[in-house]
Amino acid sequence: FPSHDTWTSASTGSVPDRGRYNMIAFGNGTFVRPAETGVKISTDGFNWSTITPTNKPAQFSFQERICYVPSAGFALARKVAESDGDVTIITATSADGKEWSFTDARVRTNNTGDINLSGFAGDLLFACAYDSSKDLTEVWCSTNRGQSWQLLETGPWNSSDNDYASFCSNETILAVGTGSEIHTMELDEFKNHLNDSPPRCQIIEGSFTWHEAKADAEARGGRLAVLDTQEKIEEANALIPTQGLGYRDWE
Repeated sequence: FPSHDTWTSASTGSVPDRGRYNMIAFGNGTFVRPAETGVKISTDGFNWSTITPTNKPAQFSFQERICYVPSAGFALARKVAESDGDVTIITATSADGKEWSFTDARVRTNNTGDINLSGFAGDLLFACAYDSSKDLTEVWCSTNRGQSWQLLETGPWNSSDNDYASFCSNETILAVGTGSEIHTMELDEFKNHLNDSPPRCQIIEGSFTWHEAKADAEARGGRLAVLDTQEKIEEANALIPTQGLGYRDWE
């Protein structure tokens, strides 16, 4: 590996407490790295300008891991704890690093660790959250640029030296790198597994007609719950009391 004195350096300013993360990405002819209030962008790696999006949600910070996803552009994600115990994952995407859009999705998790984007495979985004108190890593996947997230199995990533997983793909093979191992799988096989994963329900607050609710669910990358199995009924019964909606046994 070349020694430091063979590199040409340019200062873009520090990002506090984030040195361990992937803090720069390249795509569409542009370098982008997070900054305290937004991002810094450069087309040559030497001359940098600061972009501060005015539409950034108050809870969102750009001081997170960044990656470039061909189907979505530059992307970051941040987890925000909610008062009812759920969390909201806010995903920021930009085609050029200048104009940013923000999407939020509420998820249910017992993991208290930070969440960071950890790679992509085609139109799939991956994110990881590590809870050091439980030595538990959760891996999340989104098929719609962060409008909704699906929790994947935690193994084989939940060991002390594998607290973070990094995903990449050549559009045929999905590779997952952890602290000490590399796991590979046919991408189509993984997508089939994703489609066959156990259902997960989410309560969306608001006043909807049935048709409005259906359209809203589909816009979030899901669908209205169909309680046609005992597993789904039990999941709905377990979810509803936590939302202050009362308790009901579904038939």
